[in-house]
Amino acid sequence: MGSMKRVWLLAGRILFWLTWPAVWLYLGRSQRVRVVILCGDELLLNQNWLGNGKWSLPGGGRKGQETALQTARRELHEELGLDIPASSLKSLGGHQLRNSWPSFRYELLITKVGTKPLLQLGFPAITAAQWLRPTKLSVTNTKPEVLPALRELGLIARNPVQ
Repeated sequence: MGSMKRVWLLAGRILFWLTWPAVWLYLGRSQRVRVVILCGDELLLNQNWLGNGKWSLPGGGRKGQETALQTARRELHEELGLDIPASSLKSLGGHQLRNSWPSFRYELLITKVGTKPLLQLGFPAITAAQWLRPTKLSVTNTKPEVLPALRELGLIARNPVQ
């Protein structure tokens, strides 16, 4: 990794921690969307520039009167360059992330792709994206909403040993 990229990532992490109270207030009041994208036995996760460096499900905040489906499609296009057909996205309903700080509401969607699409990262917001097996994920390398979503889908055990 180049020195400029390392500086950029460090700046994002520092800014994240400095603005954490504001982020907490914003997230607690926002409507979010998260998308599980599966290809075989792997799922697509990304890392945000303004964040703690942990893997996250793609998605983001709803704008105006957007539906969760519209938000998912827009965010996937902006963050990863993906154009997922609306007909292939299935809603798994609303969720509340409660055992984390901040707590926030989100709608979870899922889609499956036959082959791994070419990704175009929405730089500077998205710094990395990777296809990972659920067994490689833990509380130490993922954001709080990831493991509960994977448990709900039966992709990892209900009470895994971390």
